[in-house]
Amino acid sequence: MTKPRTVHIGNQQIFTRGLTHSFWLALYYLSMTAPWWWFWGGCALFFIALNSVFACLYLLDPTAIANARPYHFQDALFFSVETLSTVG
Repeated sequence: MTKPRTVHIGNQQIFTRGLTHSFWLALYYLSMTAPWWWFWGGCALFFIALNSVFACLYLLDPTAIANARPYHFQDALFFSVETLSTVG
């Protein structure tokens, strides 16, 4: 039998039994209980990190982006943001 865990929701304290720990459940719980500035700051950091990874991948091939200076991170980052944010 699993050990009972304590979950805090606001001022209430809830004891759980049989609740397994999962990274995705904890991430969801943290995103729902975090202050708004922390949540949106985390989203912004994730967006910047994701675009930086793709910008580094674009830098591996100097001809990957037309009309861009080869091996310039700013051009690759701009192209990554432009591509990721395009709708449709």
